Formats: sequence, C-alpha cells, structure tokens
Amino acid sequence: MNSFAGVDGCKSGWIVIRLDEKNNLDWKLCETIQEVIDFTFTTSLTLIDIPIGLKDDDPEERMCDKAARKLLGYPRMFSVFHIPNRPVVYASSYEESCSLSQQITGKKISVQTWGIVPKIKEVDSVFAENRHVQNSIRETHPEVCFFGLSGRPMKYSKKTQIGINERLYVLTKVYPLSKKIFSTLKRNIPHTSALNDDILDALAAALSAQSAWQKAVIIGNKEMDSHHLRMEIVYGLAYENI
Repeated sequence: MNSFAGVDGCKSGWIVIRLDEKNNLDWKLCETIQEVIDFTFTTSLTLIDIPIGLKDDDPEERMCDKAARKLLGYPRMFSVFHIPNRPVVYASSYEESCSLSQQITGKKISVQTWGIVPKIKEVDSVFAENRHVQNSIRETHPEVCFFGLSGRPMKYSKKTQIGINERLYVLTKVYPLSKKIFSTLKRNIPHTSALNDDILDALAAALSAQSAWQKAVIIGNKEMDSHHLRMEIVYGLAYENI
C-alpha cells in the first residue's frame, strides 16, 4: 500500500504527518532529519518544506524560487524567501554569513533567514552524502501546496485566525478529517514544540504528496547544484477533484 508524508520544520525539530491510500493517518515529532528519513522510509513520496539543493557562488537565485513567487503572486509571493548560498549556510556566525552573502549576491541575509539556516544545513549535509534520499523525499513549499490543493493562492496570512480557517477549509475539502486531525494535534503538541501553522503546513504537504503521486507538478526546470541535488519545488494537483 502506498503511503505519503508531509514534513515541516518546528521548534522541536520536524513535524511529520503520514497517511496511506485508505487515509489512515499518524504523526511524529522528530528531532533530526535522519529521524525523519527513518520514519518516512516506507513512504512512496514525502514532501518537506526546506530547500534541497543550494547555489554555491552563483549570484542568481534558484529558478524554482523565482517561479514559485510568480505562481503565487501578491501577497503570498513573499512567503518564498531568498535561499542563501551554500557558503552562507555553512558560515560560523550571522556576521560571517552576511559578509559572504554580500560578496556573492550583493545582499546580506535577514535575521529570519539566519534562524532557519541550521535546518537548511542539516538537510544539505545529509542529502549531499545520500543523494538517493531525494528520490523519495522532495522539496515543497506550503503555500504552493495550498495552491495545488485549491487552485488558487491563499488570500490571508496563516498567522491570522482567518488565514488558519481558510487553509482548514481547503484541507477539509481534500481530506474530510482535517479539522479533527488539526484539533487533535493542537491538543497533543505543546506550542513549545510546534505552532498551529506548522501542523497545517505538514498536513498540506502530506495531502499534496498524495496528490502528486497521481499528478505532480515540478517547478525548477531540471536545475542541479554542485552536489547533483535537484533544485526544484514539487506539489500535487487536487483541486480538479474538489
């Protein structure tokens, strides 16, 4: 039986939601990306919200990020942040990362981007040594997932209650138990481990992976990095069935 998973970074590491073709669902909080890989080992497809494949000294952005912004339009385009180059990711301090980014791209990186650099580095170091993992665990973006599930960009920010409700409506159309699952995970996962939008994003990625198994869209134009990792964003189309 095929199974699918969605992964999103959270305060305690990674939240993983997994479901099968009969819509049986389970979940896990993982501390490391290796734990994620082990938990999703049997899935047919796992979609994760983290960059896979990084530019080195090329000042141009990854094509998939530019294409994703174009797809989402204003204002959701701003949720697709600028991915730092590999030397920037492996910098030992924020100051060094800004200096390296300035040299390569002409721009410093934001404090917010530096905040997720540890997760980008963790994934890059593991995937660079185990490229085959990308055959089953592929990069996605939550707002692109919601686009694929609904056929349109989300109107409201996921940080607002109306934005949460908007996304829950979309998820419930695709997977009727979404509200129940969301409420259950909210009760069982403390805010110190994962936020509400982390749960929503992981569930959207899982449902997008299930849809992508039948009808996948790949953004990225077959662009590869120096470690032969594909720089692409993958999502599924489900809105035609809604």
